[in-house]
Amino acid sequence: MFAGVGGSPETDPTVPVEIAAPTTPIGSDAVVRSPFDAATPLGNPRPLVGPATTVDDVILANDDAGVADDAGVADDADESQEFLRPARRSLSPVMIIGFIALMALAAGLTVLLLGDDERGATPAPTTVDVATTAAAPASTAAPASTEPTTAPSSTAATTTTVALSAGEQLTAWQIADRATVETFVGRWVPQLSGKRPGTVDDGITYDEAAIVSFHQTLRAEHGALLLYSAEYTYQTDDLWVSIAPTSFATANGALQWCVSESIGRDDCFAKLITHDPTISDTVQMQP
Repeated sequence: MFAGVGGSPETDPTVPVEIAAPTTPIGSDAVVRSPFDAATPLGNPRPLVGPATTVDDVILANDDAGVADDAGVADDADESQEFLRPARRSLSPVMIIGFIALMALAAGLTVLLLGDDERGATPAPTTVDVATTAAAPASTAAPASTEPTTAPSSTAATTTTVALSAGEQLTAWQIADRATVETFVGRWVPQLSGKRPGTVDDGITYDEAAIVSFHQTLRAEHGALLLYSAEYTYQTDDLWVSIAPTSFATANGALQWCVSESIGRDDCFAKLITHDPTISDTVQMQP
């Protein structure tokens, strides 16, 4: 019921309108609802509108109730989704052991099949070269000693020269000089000495040792070579002959060498080296 003061709202729009608060009899259990609660479920009662409640308060109260209802619906939806989600299952120890046994059985069958294939194949022949070596004797290591040891001193290798006899020394020179003397065949050379054991010269009776000494002097002074007269054309075939290490086409050339070396007529003359016994004129003396 509307009550107007000083006029009717239909006729005077300036008159304020108040909404009369519903009254509830004292001692009554009846619930007074707002005109806006018509669609509110009975299970979720709206707050009562007090005597000082305005239209704005009623609207605000209804909005709060709607938010609460929406939150309840959201919670129910979450519980439904949790109920519909399938539960996670974990592997039991029995399942793990069974899986391991199955893998081991598969590995054993694979090895068995591969072994049968290898036994069935014929291996190719292999050629191996074996070097036969003599087995080295086993060495027995001596026990380690704590005593100080001295390394054996090394002895330098020494060459022992066996002294040749006088005859052997003359033969050694002759063999060493033969190749050079052969290049003089058919040419003239300065002859410096010709001796045999028993030769007497300047009061000296020569033996092999004296001949060695005399030829060694000529070898040192003039580079003399040694030949044995039996190998060439000589009147005597047992002489040890010392000659100069040079040759000439003529006898005069050999004599000029004697003069240049200041060697006298009895100790240097020209000699033709030849193997031809038919040639008789093989000696030329200094004037």
